[in-house]
Amino acid sequence: YSSHDRVREVFGDRSPTSLDNGLARMADWVRRHGARASQRFEGIEVQKNFPRAWME
Repeated sequence: YSSHDRVREVFGDRSPTSLDNGLARMADWVRRHGARASQRFEGIEVQKNFPRAWME
């Protein structure tokens, strides 16, 4: 079974966040911090049906 005891121990007991509020907060964070540049990953073994952008 799964328990959230360790998470609460480390981060404290937080009140629930609604989906709408969580998405709004995340969008605000992205606006303030911007997107990070992606790094090219060289270790792709299975390439079937990959998006073309993943291989560029």
